[in-house]
Amino acid sequence: MKRERLLLLFLVLACFTFYPKTVSAVEQNAGNKASSQVSIRFLKDNTPIKNGKFPDTLGNFLGDLGVGDGKRLPQTGEILTIVGIALGFLLILAAGGIIIYRYILGGRTMKLWKSMLVTTVVLGGLVSPTLALADNTAGDKEENKDATSYGTVELKAGEEEEGKPTNPGGEEGGGTGNTGRLALVFVSPLDFGTFQLTGKQEIIKAKNTAPNIEVRDIRGTAKGWTVSVSMSDFVQQEDNKVTLKGAELYLPMGEATSPDKLTNGKPTPIEVKSVEKDPQLVFVANDKEGAGIWLNEFGKDKIELKIPQDALVGNYKAELNWTIATTPTGTEEETKGE
Repeated sequence: MKRERLLLLFLVLACFTFYPKTVSAVEQNAGNKASSQVSIRFLKDNTPIKNGKFPDTLGNFLGDLGVGDGKRLPQTGEILTIVGIALGFLLILAAGGIIIYRYILGGRTMKLWKSMLVTTVVLGGLVSPTLALADNTAGDKEENKDATSYGTVELKAGEEEEGKPTNPGGEEGGGTGNTGRLALVFVSPLDFGTFQLTGKQEIIKAKNTAPNIEVRDIRGTAKGWTVSVSMSDFVQQEDNKVTLKGAELYLPMGEATSPDKLTNGKPTPIEVKSVEKDPQLVFVANDKEGAGIWLNEFGKDKIELKIPQDALVGNYKAELNWTIATTPTGTEEETKGE
């Protein structure tokens, strides 16, 4: 009976001595948010290695354990952990084998408390290394987290200098010279050329190849704007008392375009059937529209002038007033075109 108790006591002491501790990967690698490995080999003398070859003893199992000519320095304590776990397994298996042989194969029966003690020790020894490895794996996964970085930029409103028109289609003489963050920078002068009277009402088309108006909005607010147009009478240049009564100027609904071919934030062109002395909307950008540079391109052969049947010969000229405003009633900038 004494031998049995001594055997059990030895088994318990052995398990407590070599019992693998459950250590999390975070505790083993505390402070290492990112890690890398550097290895170095130490030889038994300082003789330089020739031809870039290492002795055959390097890299074997004994060298990893720090034994022999090829021994290496321990890295982070992994070797001691492996050795401890291995010895613990061997002792537990040996003690378990003895117990099985003596009490099961030998035909003896253990008491209940002895059976529970032995079962607890054996199972605890088998499960603990597994928990340690699983805990290390979980710690590694926890450290592999995504990273976030930022890019910043500060944008300010543009300079209130003279706007340079893009001048699509090569239209000439339409630069307004207007300055400001919201400005009408180009308006095509309209040329209807020379026409012979027929004694009937006639409609003639403008000779322009690409008539357009151009708006620049560099306020950086995208609060919208409006462009309206009005027209004076056509006055004879030879005698300013003679006007072209009944003349009507038609502006079609053009196409809103931008130098960068934008599709978002487009202003809306509006058709003007007859330009009057009172302002009429011709180009509108609502809130969140019209930021940057936008053109209202009327198109070739689309602008028309109605000539009354009783018109008198002479050179006639009318003045078109183009007004850009932040609201339909609040004028921001005014441009006159012909």
